[in-house]
Amino acid sequence: MPQRPEIRHLVVVLGDQLDRASSAFDGFDPACDRVWMCEASEESTHVWCSQQRITIFLSAMRHFAAALRSEGVPLLRGRKQLRMEFFYLEMRLRHRVLLDGDQPAGGAWNFDADNREAFGPNGPGFVPATPRFEPDAVTQGVIELVETQFSTHPGSVATFG
Repeated sequence: MPQRPEIRHLVVVLGDQLDRASSAFDGFDPACDRVWMCEASEESTHVWCSQQRITIFLSAMRHFAAALRSEGVPLLRGRKQLRMEFFYLEMRLRHRVLLDGDQPAGGAWNFDADNREAFGPNGPGFVPATPRFEPDAVTQGVIELVETQFSTHPGSVATFG
């Protein structure tokens, strides 16, 4: 795998951060800094949203990326799928860790494919209970406010902890 040039600053731009005047770009140098943007379809399915919202969100991201490119700002957008395994592989090669020569120590770059399997019909097995903390007076006041002023919103804070 070819080595990428050293990057001084990596500016991560998410879909709700499309602002060229953002302080993230202060001192940005196209010779040694890069911008990383990602269109993740899971963003639109994780929290259900309308087709109109998806359209404007992705269109705004693409327009922003095009504007950056027209300014000569280098973007890193090269993967069809976003998986941490790509990042891990690049970091192992760049920093020369967990390698035998140019090959992965132990014979495998990662075991991510093994970890993508479903749990099956019985679930993951024993999962410890999530820690719960009783709301303090400030939080209890907010809960009461939400229950009265936002009662038509989805969800419930009845068991908030």
